[in-house]
Amino acid sequence: MKIVKHIKSYIEYNWSWVRVLSSPFVGLKLKWYFGDIQHGVPYFLPRNNWFKFDYVSLGWKTKFGDIRHEWDPMFSLVLLKKQIVVWFLPNTGCSSIYWESWLNYYFNTNKNLSEEDRVIELIKDYPQIWTSFKGGNMETVNYLYEFLKPKYRYLTNENEIVEKD
Repeated sequence: MKIVKHIKSYIEYNWSWVRVLSSPFVGLKLKWYFGDIQHGVPYFLPRNNWFKFDYVSLGWKTKFGDIRHEWDPMFSLVLLKKQIVVWFLPNTGCSSIYWESWLNYYFNTNKNLSEEDRVIELIKDYPQIWTSFKGGNMETVNYLYEFLKPKYRYLTNENEIVEKD
């Protein structure tokens, strides 16, 4: 039984990011690299120049109670001093904000609620409204509007949170 629990814990920890595919968030895209060994997994370059396969799960940490994205999930294969890398990136917006939003949805919203109610909880408790100034003009972006699948976007709009009646 300990082995089964260990395997279950390993899968939950290292592969939980795959659940984004069946969540209210837009899907992922693949980014490819082929060439000389250039990409670490995650902190250092592969040390074996002849053959090495690595899988790196979604990297994140908690800092002062907030979730912080560190790196995107990836596969790396080194063969005869060349490297093939595949990253799994959000299909929209900023990777860090996307993953932090999804991790908040996955870990910090009430799993007993419906997806729609979990999205509402996410919008209220973990909004992703960012403001910047360009050329003296204030610009506001609601990243959750970009990250959510179209059927959930009615809960928010591009620049503000919409209250549900």
